[in-house]
Amino acid sequence: MLARQTEPISEQDLTAICDSVYCSGYEGDDLDTFKRRLNNKLFTNFDAELVAGQHERWIEKVIDQDGRADVLPINLKSEYDSLVRKKLWLDADELLVHTYVSGLANAVDKSFDPWVINLPYGRDGLSPKD
Repeated sequence: MLARQTEPISEQDLTAICDSVYCSGYEGDDLDTFKRRLNNKLFTNFDAELVAGQHERWIEKVIDQDGRADVLPINLKSEYDSLVRKKLWLDADELLVHTYVSGLANAVDKSFDPWVINLPYGRDGLSPKD
């Protein structure tokens, strides 16, 4: 459905596409992960946890609970930046790699959004620098 889009799409169009893909909801491990993240105390106790003026690193607390995250390999950063400048958000998003980052903490630069991993990506996936 999304591959057939030739024109920029609205948020409503994207929501409709996602609704058609997930019309039956999450299943199996995906459902467990969704429930765990949805029931995170950051959301369930939002009013109690919120402190005005305090920055919360919620992505690390909610999304990255299982040690995985979407990261941008360093060798794809310039291509990603170019796609973002052209407002080709979905094309840029396709360059992200979902991987375990807990063991790669020294290679992940969290000052960027998305996080950049200082490892090249090639035919065999992420690989250590030679």
